[in-house]
This record gives sequence, structure tokens and C-alpha cells, in this order.
Amino acid sequence: MAKSPYKKILIIAVLALLIPALSYTTFQLLQYNKNEKLIRDIYDRQLDAILFSVNQHCWDQFYLWTESIKKIAQSSFSQGQKLDQFIQQQRFIAGGFLRYREDRYVISWQPEEKPSTAIDRLEVIFAESGYELAKILERAEKGYVQPLTIQWAKNQTLLFFPVLLSPAQHFWAGILIHQDIFIHDIVALKLDQIVDDNFNLAVGRKDGEILFLTDENFEFESFEKGETLWILPDLELLIQLSGTTLDQVARSMTRKNLAFLVTMNIFLLAGIFLLMKSLMSEINLAKLKSQFVDNVSHELRTPLALIRMHADLLVLGGVPSEDKKLHYYKLISGESERLTQLVNNVLDFSKIESKRKEYQFTDEDVAEIVNHILDRYSLHLKEKGFELERRVPASCRPVRVDRDAVNQAVINLLENAVKFSDKDKKIIVSVQDTETDVRIAVQDFGLGIPEALRKRIFEKFYRVDDPFVHDTGGSGLGLSLVRYIMEAHHGSVSVQSKPGKGSTFTLRFPANQMKG
Repeated sequence: MAKSPYKKILIIAVLALLIPALSYTTFQLLQYNKNEKLIRDIYDRQLDAILFSVNQHCWDQFYLWTESIKKIAQSSFSQGQKLDQFIQQQRFIAGGFLRYREDRYVISWQPEEKPSTAIDRLEVIFAESGYELAKILERAEKGYVQPLTIQWAKNQTLLFFPVLLSPAQHFWAGILIHQDIFIHDIVALKLDQIVDDNFNLAVGRKDGEILFLTDENFEFESFEKGETLWILPDLELLIQLSGTTLDQVARSMTRKNLAFLVTMNIFLLAGIFLLMKSLMSEINLAKLKSQFVDNVSHELRTPLALIRMHADLLVLGGVPSEDKKLHYYKLISGESERLTQLVNNVLDFSKIESKRKEYQFTDEDVAEIVNHILDRYSLHLKEKGFELERRVPASCRPVRVDRDAVNQAVINLLENAVKFSDKDKKIIVSVQDTETDVRIAVQDFGLGIPEALRKRIFEKFYRVDDPFVHDTGGSGLGLSLVRYIMEAHHGSVSVQSKPGKGSTFTLRFPANQMKG
């Protein structure tokens, strides 16, 4: 009796799927160590990005101080009084001075030693540090102010830096930092903003003494990573995963992936009789997952290659000019931030898919959230050549939202606007407080989205496959994460677009989510 053609088709279909699945599982088993290393490297770079953001925050504070000192130096009268006022306004600054070429000082000094004694010590330092100060002045003339740090006392650091009033005129200035107060007033606030249940962060001395810890009950033998605090180089920023290590996380995730593959094969065998019915959907899902892996791999390789290349050039001393070095530093910083955003999107998407994502809803001012995002994101947009127009009020009615989730949604929309802009590099961000809802809109003037594709752009893993959008990168997760976030807030996300004219994405938080 002849065999049924459907049976042959079924056997062929089962073999066509089962053999690649078993082969992929075998490949993953053989690639166990390599996959584990990849996961460890991703987490390691995320920890580096966190430490970098804290250091950058402290460096930004230093630049604010230099601008204040410069304004004081430019004053023709009452320099001493203005310097006193500046010192008194900063609890963590114990003293400061301006030194002119003729060794005349304007000084405000709170420590017990007399100003004259301090001046004598300063003159010795100037005499002994001539070469270092000359290098610092040379860099400052090129637009990069880097202080000379001197350990004044056990808990005090003196920062020397030049104040350039014109190409031909400069003063030397200094500020004396209380380390403990600076850590608790500046560093601790930043650490509290970025810390979550997954990390513990600390500030300590090089000899092992811990000065600040985000979780006082945290018991540790050693921290996973440490990095020198740029502005106070005798201190270290330290970070550790809560209750685990990078090796344990990588090993656990790799084992879960392998267990998932084995389980998938078992269920594949058990579901043979249902295979014909679900064959097309499985093929489509496999295709999407394959595209997702390819896209994420590409998105990881490109910035990693750029970071490695420019870091190698800097390490080998192959960059002759300070301007070029600063450009490379900015490029490395931007690509690191891009990697962090990609990793965060993938991790959040994993939590959402496994229904482990939890939101912390509080009454928040959406306008304030958006203004905060634009304040820290405007430099990134400017470096990419974008003009940012802000149509955001100072405040609006409070809405019950998860602040971090709203941050992520808005940043994903901004990144989407950057990615799909062409020659007209302009972005408009607006916030509207209406009777029925509070709206956040991000408008670009780029490539736009064809009408036939607008319904699919919020699907997971989906990327527009159309020559109209050219060859842009992406993982296919950004807009789907925005949709998930708005669904969790009982709101909505919509898009208005015209090919060649740009797109406007709007987030709506309904009135019943509002306080009062």
C-alpha cells in the first residue's frame, strides 16, 4: 500500500525543522564557553557604563565650578567678596584662590591654617609643579581644562586649574574639596539615581577604606569592578552585582539558554501531530528571531569595533592633536552610551517577555521628566548635528507613571528620530496637558513611514524592510518596548507620518491615570 503523501510531507517537515534544531543545540553546546564570555562581556560593559556616568557627572560639576571662578576673575571689583560667596554656597568646598602672574592672590580660606600659610604652601607647589602646570595650561588653551590634583590633607584635595580670560591672559585658580562632603552631596546623589536592586555601588580609598555604600547592609568580600574617581584620583568608584558575580550571571544565563534549547527539542518531538497546523507561524517566528539575532549582533559589533579601534589609537599614542583625542573620547563615550541603551532594551524586553517586568508607579510631573531628559540628551543630539526644538512647559498635572519607563520610552523615540532622519536634522519635542490626557510628542523631519507599514512598526523584532528607509541599523525592539510601556500605563502610542516629510510619535497618558 502506498504511503500517504501527507505522511511524507510531515516526515520531511519534521526532519527539516528537527535536524536544524538539534544541530543548533549541538552548536550551542559546543559554543558554551564562547556564549558565556559574550554574556559576561555585555554585563561588564554595562558596569563600565555605570561607572563612567558617575565620573562624567562629577566632571560636569568641575566645569560648573570653573565657569563660576572665571566669572569672578572677570570681575573688576569685589573679587574677594564674590569668591567668599561662592565658597559659602558650596558646602563641600573649603577654600579657593585666584593667583595672578605677579603672584598676587585673592584667597578665601576656611581651614584652620592662616591664608598666608596656605599661600606659602601654594607657592612651593607652583615652584615644584611647573612642568605639570605648563602641560595643563597647554591643554586648556586647546579647550580642555584638566586640573592638577594635590592631596592637601587626608580628607582634602586641592584642584589647580587655569582661568583663560583671553588668548594672552590667564590666571591660576584653585578650590579645596572636602572629600567626605563632596561624596555625600554630589557622588551619592548620582549613585542613588542609577542604583537598583541589581547593583551595589560604593566610594572608597585606595587603601580599602569604604567612605560611602548605597546599601549599608551589603556584605562583600571584594567588588566586581573599580575605577578611579577622575576628579579625586585617590578615591575609587566600586560596583558589585547584588548577591552574585559576573561569572555566575553569565553561567546561569548560558545554562538557561541551553536548557531552553533542549526543552524546545523535546516539545518539538511531542508536538509532531500539531506541526502541520503551526508550521507557517513557526517558520515566520524563526525568521524574525534569526533577523533579531543578526541585527543585535551587528548593532553590538559596530560600536565595539569603533571603541576598540579608537581606544587602541589612543593607547598607542597615534593621535597627535588634543582636539583629535577629545573627538575620539567623545566618540568612545557616545558609542558606549549606545551599547548601554541597546543592552538595556534587550534586558527589559527579556523581562517583559517572561512577565518579570515590574513598574514602580508614582505621581510624577511628565513635563519635568521630559525637560530632564532633554537637558542631558541635548549635547548628544548637537554632536550628531541635530537642532532640538523644545515645546515643553515648566510643569503640568501629575500622572501616575514609572519614571524610568517613561525615560526609556522617550529616549527610544528620540533615537528613532535620529536614526530615520536624513538631511533635515531637526527634532521637536512637546508636552501637552489636555482635558482628557497628558501627551508627549516627538517629531522629526526625516524619511517618514509608508502608510502600509505603520501598523507593523510596533511589533516585536519588526524592522521596516523597504528601500525608502535606506540601510539603517536597529534591533527591532525600540518601538515595541514603547508600546509595552504605554500598555502598562493604560495609555497609547500613535504615529502620524508622511514619506519624505517626517514622523510624529505621540504618547498619551489618560485622565484616569492622573492624580486628583
